[in-house]
Amino acid sequence: MPDDDLLRRLDRLEARQQIHALLLAYRRTLDEKDFDGYAELFGDDGQFVTDDFVATGRAEIRSMLDDMVPEYLAPVGGDDLHLLCNVEIEVGDDDTATASSTWVYLVRGDGDAPQLSKLGHYHDQLRRVDGRWRFARRRAPMMIPAA
Repeated sequence: MPDDDLLRRLDRLEARQQIHALLLAYRRTLDEKDFDGYAELFGDDGQFVTDDFVATGRAEIRSMLDDMVPEYLAPVGGDDLHLLCNVEIEVGDDDTATASSTWVYLVRGDGDAPQLSKLGHYHDQLRRVDGRWRFARRRAPMMIPAA
């Protein structure tokens, strides 16, 4: 019979891997302009929070993305890119977790040169529902330029 501690440790490792995959899916769907797929990464009552705005639920989150094009997001995939780094994931004893990371937003500049546009952090509260990890709350404060 497997050791309970071993099973808990294995579950945490699997959860960390699944959460890491969620973070990568977020970046991919955003950069590919798959806004429906992006919204599906959030729970039914999930929230996306910026310095001065909160979108709650998938419909509001989807609408938020439409409103961000073209002022804050390039309208065509390939003209902008989000980088994710410094990822830290903490898995709780229940079906919750937290994550923090740094985001970098690059846009296509003059002569097709990458140009730094914005830099910030993600502070995530995550929840596993029906075996799938989703964002319960994703806060994305911007550091550069200062909000």
